[in-house]
Amino acid sequence: MLDQRTLTNDPKFIEMYNIIHMDEKWFNTTCKYINYYMAPDEDDPHRTVHNKNRIGKVMLLAAVGRPIYDDAGNYIFDGNLGVWPFVIKVHTTYCMHMFHFLP
Repeated sequence: MLDQRTLTNDPKFIEMYNIIHMDEKWFNTTCKYINYYMAPDEDDPHRTVHNKNRIGKVMLLAAVGRPIYDDAGNYIFDGNLGVWPFVIKVHTTYCMHMFHFLP
């Protein structure tokens, strides 16, 4: 993001002191293939995924800003806002009729 006033002579970036950056990220709840190293007396772990192509996902939203200091050099704001999950459990519906419309 360039400062419009400096484009003609010496282009410079604008100061982003009051900007909060937000980003979302999708994560799989498990992997397709997992290696387990267990003791001989341990039971196999229970996995709830019935098909490796239907692994559930979760979305996280993260927000971060620039730290703010007062004149004495003390923290007023550390720049960390948080990470929030967006989780809604929804059962999918499977319909054989939708395959009739696919090419």
